[in-house]
Amino acid sequence: MRILNWNQIYETIASTVKNVLSKKELQVEDPEFDRWCDKVVAVLEKAKKRFFNGRNLV
Repeated sequence: MRILNWNQIYETIASTVKNVLSKKELQVEDPEFDRWCDKVVAVLEKAKKRFFNGRNLV
C-alpha cells in the first residue's frame, strides 16, 4: 500500500493552479461545468447540515 505524501500532493496542485492562472488560453468558461459544480456544492452543503444537525463541533 502506498502512503500519500501530502506535501507532494499540495505542491502538485499549487503548481497546476499557478500554470492555469498564468495562461489565458487555459481559462475557458464552461457554463455546463459551472452548473455541475453548483449542484455538487449544494449536495455537499445539504449533507453537512444533516450530519451536523445544529451541532457546533468547532
